[in-house]
Amino acid sequence: MNAAASPQQIENVSTFPPPPPFYKLYLNYDSDIDSTATTSATTDPSTSSTLSEQQSIPNIILPLQPPIPPKQGSNYNQFGQTYSTVDVLPTLDELDMVQLYPKGDIEPISELKKLNRSILFNYLQLLETLIENPSDFKTKVDDISLLFINFHHLLNSYRPHQARETLLSIMTEQIKNRTQSNQLLKKSLETCKESLIQTFNNLNNETEEKEKLSPTLATTTKEQPSTPQTINKNEELVKPTNWLDQLVNELSKIEKPQ
Repeated sequence: MNAAASPQQIENVSTFPPPPPFYKLYLNYDSDIDSTATTSATTDPSTSSTLSEQQSIPNIILPLQPPIPPKQGSNYNQFGQTYSTVDVLPTLDELDMVQLYPKGDIEPISELKKLNRSILFNYLQLLETLIENPSDFKTKVDDISLLFINFHHLLNSYRPHQARETLLSIMTEQIKNRTQSNQLLKKSLETCKESLIQTFNNLNNETEEKEKLSPTLATTTKEQPSTPQTINKNEELVKPTNWLDQLVNELSKIEKPQ
C-alpha cells in the first residue's frame, strides 16, 4: 500500500511539476504531426496509416486557439456586455441618469459636500414619510438613490486627481527621506574627519614631547656621520616618507560639506 502511494506523493511534491494537460490544445498541429511522423517512421512502420488519418482530419474539428486580444481603442463583448479597451468614465447622460451637480469646471469638494448634505436631508424626510405616510416612501427612496449615483459618479471622476496627489505625496516623502539620509551621511563624514585630524594632532604632540624629554638622544643621532648609501643596479633609492603627513594632506584637500 505504501509502495503504491509513494510515486504519487513524489509527483505531488515535485519541484517542477508537469504542465496541465490542456496545453496540448494550443500546439502547432501541422508541425506536431510532422514531428510525430518522423519519429514514428523509424521505430514503428505499422503506424503510417494512423498518421495519414490524423493528417486528413479537417481543421474544423480541431480545438480552437484562443482569440486575438482586442486592439487599443476597440470594443469587445463579454457575458453579453460591450466593453471598451480604453478606460473612460461614462457621463451620467450616457447612463440615462439625471445630473444634479452643474456641468463644466466645478469644485468637486464643495459639490460633494452639497450632495452629502442633500443625502442626509432626504434621509430625514424618508423617516418622516415612513411615520406619516408610509405608502409614499418609494419617491424618497428614488431621490436618495439618484443622489448616491451622482455622489459616486463625481467621486469616481475625481480619482485621477487623487492618484496624482497620492503619487506627488509619495515622491515628496521619498525626496525628504533621501535628503535626511544625505545630511546624516555628511555629518558622519565630518565627524570622522575631525576625529582623524584630532588623533593625528595628538600623535604629533606625543612625538614632540618625547623629543624634548630626550635631548641627548636627539643630539647623538644628529652628530652621527651619515653612511653612504650603496645602490645596486636592480635596486632604487627609496626616500623615507611620513605617512602621517601624507594622510593629513589628503584630508585637507577634501572639501568640507556645506
